Amino acid sequence: MISRDHANMLLEGFARRQELDPLQLDDDNYCALASADDHVVHLRFDEEQGTFIAFGSIGTLSGDAEVALRQLRALLTANLMWQDTRGATITLAPESDTVLLQQLWLPDQATEEKLDAFLQSFALLLDFWTQRCAGLGEIVMESEQPFYVKV
Repeated sequence: MISRDHANMLLEGFARRQELDPLQLDDDNYCALASADDHVVHLRFDEEQGTFIAFGSIGTLSGDAEVALRQLRALLTANLMWQDTRGATITLAPESDTVLLQQLWLPDQATEEKLDAFLQSFALLLDFWTQRCAGLGEIVMESEQPFYVKV
């Protein structure tokens, strides 16, 4: 488990490595940065757990109920045992129908390099899911096939 001070030290080191302006948690233990492809990666630090949660928007649900149902089905299927999300979780902000991707980082032996790798990986995943989410209502995803097979 890491402290808030250690979390800020990691963020400062990450910002230096990426040649960014200094990065610090605010009073609510939150900060945000834009990835190279202009996705906003939000970071929240949980002091009790000593963990970071990265999250970002990957799209919004369609206003058409039938299309939104197909989108939700595909997103929930992708979430099943994280089979298509590589450890991240897809969720919904109900007040805005914004679809979010979020991922927990357990900073075991936390270093600037490990935070850098986590954030780089999350930004790539955010970009992938933003593109994938844009077409969800139009196609049936391969992962919508049954997860369990009768043996």
